[in-house]
Amino acid sequence: MFMVNSNTSYFPFLVSESTLQHTCIFPLSSVAFMIIPLQDACSQWPIRGNIILDPQLIARIDKFLQVHRNCYVVAVAALHGDQELLVVSTLQDRFFDRALHILPAHNASECVQSMLTVAKVTCKPTSAIIQQRLARLASCQLSEETILDVLHSIGINQHGILG
Repeated sequence: MFMVNSNTSYFPFLVSESTLQHTCIFPLSSVAFMIIPLQDACSQWPIRGNIILDPQLIARIDKFLQVHRNCYVVAVAALHGDQELLVVSTLQDRFFDRALHILPAHNASECVQSMLTVAKVTCKPTSAIIQQRLARLASCQLSEETILDVLHSIGINQHGILG
């Protein structure tokens, strides 16, 4: 087990011989990440014609999805140009019916930052607080929208109220 320092707190993560290649698990947050360099995702690079994903990569992602409940693939490329976006789109199409989340990253620093952000917001006390705040925000937005609809239905607009 390793620890990652994230300014104010430490996040333990697992990497062992039993974990899949290029994967990292944050046990406290119950999330797992697979880091995929986009150039390694295809059988040939640069792409010419149809995109053919590497069969070994597809097998690794399938196994990754079977083992872990909350899965994220971090798609790493120095530049997310047309070819890289085609690869990401092909991955999304291939795993459309599965619970796979794809995060783009340009370098190792962004990759680690994305993983830490997801780990922080899915950790037990923080995730409950975020869910409460989002629910409160949604109810406030709904109430405001409902009020504006009622006012509009009786012929008063938002500017008429303030004036």
